[in-house]
Amino acid sequence: MPCQIGTIQLVLSNEVRGGADMPFSLQVLLPDADPPGPRPDCLYLGEQFLRHYDLRVLLDYSAIRFVPASGSGRRQLDSTVRCGSLEMF
Repeated sequence: MPCQIGTIQLVLSNEVRGGADMPFSLQVLLPDADPPGPRPDCLYLGEQFLRHYDLRVLLDYSAIRFVPASGSGRRQLDSTVRCGSLEMF
């Protein structure tokens, strides 16, 4: 699929600094057209992102909750429940 390289800003809330925004600049591949199939509704960040910004992922598996996704019969993560965080070294 033909793509162009672009830059986006991912903004996360910094709870250590009272909820201040923390922007992260990311290079991304932007397709020239929508790919076939359902449009993704999430962003996958990989090892390169975590290493570049020197971040660690902390998860609380017992806090993970699922809710029904509207209209699909599938389940999705409940975004109202905090179940993890990113920590800078």
